[in-house]
Amino acid sequence: MKKWIPIVVITLLVLVLAGIKIYSTYPEAVTSLFHIDEGANSPSSVSNGTNKGTVTMSKHRDSSKESTFPFNTESDKQLAKKYPDKFSIVNKMYYSWDYIHNAQGSYRWGHSQEDMSQAKFYVDFDKNENRVTNEQYASGKIVETTNLLFDKNAAIIERPEQKIYAKDTPERKVWHSDEEFKNNYIGSYNQMVTSSEWFTLLSNNYPNWSYEEGTQFGMPVYKIKGTIPSNISEDLLGPFTMVVSKSTGALLDLKCYGQKDRVIFFVTCKSIEINKGLDPKVFHLNLTGSKQVSTKEFGQTSVNNVDGSKSGGVNTP
Repeated sequence: MKKWIPIVVITLLVLVLAGIKIYSTYPEAVTSLFHIDEGANSPSSVSNGTNKGTVTMSKHRDSSKESTFPFNTESDKQLAKKYPDKFSIVNKMYYSWDYIHNAQGSYRWGHSQEDMSQAKFYVDFDKNENRVTNEQYASGKIVETTNLLFDKNAAIIERPEQKIYAKDTPERKVWHSDEEFKNNYIGSYNQMVTSSEWFTLLSNNYPNWSYEEGTQFGMPVYKIKGTIPSNISEDLLGPFTMVVSKSTGALLDLKCYGQKDRVIFFVTCKSIEINKGLDPKVFHLNLTGSKQVSTKEFGQTSVNNVDGSKSGGVNTP
């Protein structure tokens, strides 16, 4: 597992806005944002992505995903065959967007309650719409709030404390196609739950975890408990627990305890609904009082900017 993935994810949108080509530097992290709309079709459907002169054919919603699960070695494949029920959980997580048409919820993730991010999201993968409010905390303070409103034609990103916003469109030169533009925004700030990279804690680690079925948030789930060995992740070495939606593969909870029996990394849904439909009114963003700036300026004024300068925080209760 690429242990740097969680650290990089929160800065990806900022780098994109600044016009920096991030895929070649962080391919594994960026692929978690890629998505191809295929309406309400089944996972085996083929989707046509319309863009600037190219057509992409994909078996899955996420066109970056292989048609079958990508085993690194033949021994990895044989290990999965020894644990078919456990591999089916991994496979469902890997292709989770095939099973999620729409979702809404809120979740937190990070290394502590003082240094974390908290997001409230509404996403419709069938209609290519995403609405998120993301709060980034450092030392117990909100250091940045970001509002995102995306549809297939435009993305609007706002920082209400700074009273600025930027508008991004497929026509901006940084984008090679409409499809690339869409893929970079549909999963922004929700993919930690809806298309989680943390299946890597389970894959090739089958002997070291067990599961039981249960119910959480009114949906059937797998409740997983096990140990992370050093060959899976040196940083997260130690016991862990995980909750995964049985029907969609969405990640509902993850706690890694390290070697000192305390939580050193977590992803925790506070609320979530999947495939229950969304009120169209949620896809709205009030920009009253905010000034439009360039995407470059918006990226450079973030606390996650590339030159390392920081803005002040907002005290929280």
